Amino acid sequence: MADKVEQAGLRFRTAAETRTLHELDPGAFRTPGIAPGDFVKWAYKNGMCSAGGRDIYDQIMDAPEDERCPMCGHGEVAQLDHVMPKIKFPALCVDPLNLVPICERCNYAKGQVSPSSAETTPLHPYLDQIDTEGWLDAEIVPNHQGQLTYFVAAPPDWDETLTSRVHHHFALFELAKRYSVQANRTLKSIKQSLQDQLERAGEDAVRAYLLDAAASRLKHDPNSWDGVAHRAWAADDGFCRGAFSTDVLSAPPKRTTPVAITMKNFGLTWTAPDGVHRSSTVSYDKPSAVGRQKELEDAGCTEVEISEINPGQLPEPRP
Repeated sequence: MADKVEQAGLRFRTAAETRTLHELDPGAFRTPGIAPGDFVKWAYKNGMCSAGGRDIYDQIMDAPEDERCPMCGHGEVAQLDHVMPKIKFPALCVDPLNLVPICERCNYAKGQVSPSSAETTPLHPYLDQIDTEGWLDAEIVPNHQGQLTYFVAAPPDWDETLTSRVHHHFALFELAKRYSVQANRTLKSIKQSLQDQLERAGEDAVRAYLLDAAASRLKHDPNSWDGVAHRAWAADDGFCRGAFSTDVLSAPPKRTTPVAITMKNFGLTWTAPDGVHRSSTVSYDKPSAVGRQKELEDAGCTEVEISEINPGQLPEPRP
C-alpha cells in the first residue's frame, strides 16, 4: 500500500509541474482492496487529523503568513483543502503537495470538482509563483465616487494557458467582488484624511498621499488589493480633486411604500473529524446552506446543523 501511495504522489507531482492535472485518471489513484471512503477515513481522518500525523496537519495549517488564505489573499485560513478531491483521488489524501490551507469561502467555491482542462485548473500556491510581478489592476467605476472594479492585467510574457488559468481562478473565487468590497470599506476609513489633504494642500497632496500608501503596500505584495486600490485612486484626476467626498456607495432610493424583506440568512455548526467544534464564517441562503451541510458530512464531519441567523450575525460553535 505504501508503494501505491508513493507512486501516486510521484505521478501527481509530475502532472502538477507539467500542467496536466486535468489528464489524471482517478482510477489510477484508488487503493486496491480498500474503498475510497474507508481509506480516507483510515489515512486522513484517523491518521492525520487526530493521530500521529497531527503535527504535519498543524504545520500545514500554520504555514500561511498572517493566516491569510493563499487562494484569495484575503480570507483567514480555516480548513485544509485537497487540490485533487480526496474522494476521487484517495491515494493523495495525505500527500502534502495535495493539501492547501484555505479559507472557508474559497473551499466552498472550489468544492469537490477536479480540473477539466489546463485552462480551468486553479492556481496551486506551492507551484504557481506568479506574485513576483504585478497582474492585478483596478479602475474607478464612472460616477461612483471611488468605487473600484478589479480585473486581471496579464503581463506580456505570460503564455495563453497561464493567462486563462489566472482568469479562471479570479472568477472561481469571486476575487473581483471580494476585493471591491474591501476597497470600498478602506475608502470610507480614509476619506476624512483625503479631505484634510485636499483642503490643506490641494489635489497634488492627495495624489502623493495615495501613491505613498500604494508603494508601501505593493512593495510587500505586487498584487495587494489594498495597494492596487490606492494606485488606482491616485491615477484618477477627478478622484484626487475631491470626487471621493460623497459616500462610496450611494444610499438606496427611499421607497414610497413599505416592502417586506423575506430573504433569510443561515449559518452552520459542526464537529470536525479532529473533534474540534466549528462554525461557519460566512452566511448562506437556504439552498447553499444545505449544499454546504452535505459537503461537511461527506468530509466526515458530525453534528452538522443549520440555523437561521440575523443579518451580520454568525453562529457560535457549540461548547
